[in-house]
Amino acid sequence: MKQLLLSIILTGFTLLSFSQVDRSKIPDAGVPTPMDLGKMDHFKLKNGLKIFLLKTPNYPKFTMSINTQQPSFDDDMQLEARNVLSEAYSKKLSEKYSGGEIDSITKYVGGMLTSSMHTGNIRGMKRDVDMLLEMYADLLFNPLIKNEYIKESGEIYQKKLDRKKGNENKKEESINITSYLLDSLIYGKKKEEKKEDRILNYDTLTISDIQKFRKKRMLANNTLLVVMGDFTVSECKRLMNKYFGEWDEGETIVSIDKNESGIPAIKNRTIVVIDNPNAVQSKINFYWSMQDAFMYFDKEIELSVLNEVFGSSQMSYLYQNLRENKGLCYFIRSNIGPSGAGGGASIGTSVKNDQTDLAIENIILEMIRIRNEEVDDHDLLIAKNSLIGEFNRSLSFLSPIMYISFAMSKEVYNLPDNYLNTKVSKIYEVSKKDVLEMAKKYIRPDELMMVIVGDKNKFDRPLEELGVVEEIDLQEMKNKEKLEEKEKK
Repeated sequence: MKQLLLSIILTGFTLLSFSQVDRSKIPDAGVPTPMDLGKMDHFKLKNGLKIFLLKTPNYPKFTMSINTQQPSFDDDMQLEARNVLSEAYSKKLSEKYSGGEIDSITKYVGGMLTSSMHTGNIRGMKRDVDMLLEMYADLLFNPLIKNEYIKESGEIYQKKLDRKKGNENKKEESINITSYLLDSLIYGKKKEEKKEDRILNYDTLTISDIQKFRKKRMLANNTLLVVMGDFTVSECKRLMNKYFGEWDEGETIVSIDKNESGIPAIKNRTIVVIDNPNAVQSKINFYWSMQDAFMYFDKEIELSVLNEVFGSSQMSYLYQNLRENKGLCYFIRSNIGPSGAGGGASIGTSVKNDQTDLAIENIILEMIRIRNEEVDDHDLLIAKNSLIGEFNRSLSFLSPIMYISFAMSKEVYNLPDNYLNTKVSKIYEVSKKDVLEMAKKYIRPDELMMVIVGDKNKFDRPLEELGVVEEIDLQEMKNKEKLEEKEKK
């Protein structure tokens, strides 16, 4: 009886505690804790192979990522050999392991091994590292290339040609703005003319041609290898020299950061309308140029916080206004970040046709608000924690993209050794004043282009009230481009 009474009392207290929780209030964001990612050691072998090592003490598994830089696909004059070699690597058959042993052994020890012309990945227990590296090296240097791969690649290529011809003959084309047109609208000029597709010929290709191509393209001095595991620097050097020390070097492919920004032609708020009478919703996209926000520039962190506050998350200004408060859209997102062209900014969403003007108006209002008001402490902390959480998740050993990206960018952008270790503290140091300064510089509500694809007859009011409107008949423009191409031929 006493136990029953005690249970009833405890249940009452539990229900009371639940009833006192105010679920209408967002929980306070906690303060992020500092991170210690450890030091990334880096060294080169005599053949130019670059190695980055992140030591993970007492961790029984290891991960290795191999990234070999290649010429761009369009610039490669031996596409036939390239395609067949890619097919050969995907089969995971080598001269020594020609019966599928690589796949079966890797699965047996609970590891992973993949290889291609551009990348390779090896994962497993540290005790199996020599066995896995030996198989990978044999696959890398001695892939099994068969005449049937050449035949298969030729047949795949022919099917692509046939499919392309079939698509060209279709009368119906989707309503979509091309990057070619977008570039001309933003910068007032067209991109370079598209190169004619080169006709490939697999009939004369031989296994010897592909082997020569591999030795020319798969080079140690164009390769970066990221190692994560419980290895000392001396252990790592021993492994790298043992399995990759005899790898050939050759012509170096240099990555050049051009940092060339286009001069925007947009001097006011321009609205490009592409009419689609069949549309149920209007697709709304804002675009504007930033000009001097190059990759890894000195305000990179501050800009990322601005984007998070403004429109990159479900707690952002745009999302809270258009989705949560007004129910205008299901999804809206901003993308304001650096690039080799000086940075690009965009906002994208879809709304009902008759709410197009209301959505545009509210997006512009949020652009004006973030340029003129300091973000409050709570919103800023939420944004910082979101970025830090995203960064933390990207540091998984199972998917080490952040480490690989850092290793590949370190020399190109002259990044400090402690770049990753200091990122969390730099995010947390961003102030309300910093966000406001970034907004005033990079949020441009009066110098942008909007592209609206929708049924213009159902717009609630004339868009001329929101900017200079230019209507484009996309089908007419495509027909004009086709006519120009025929005349050139």
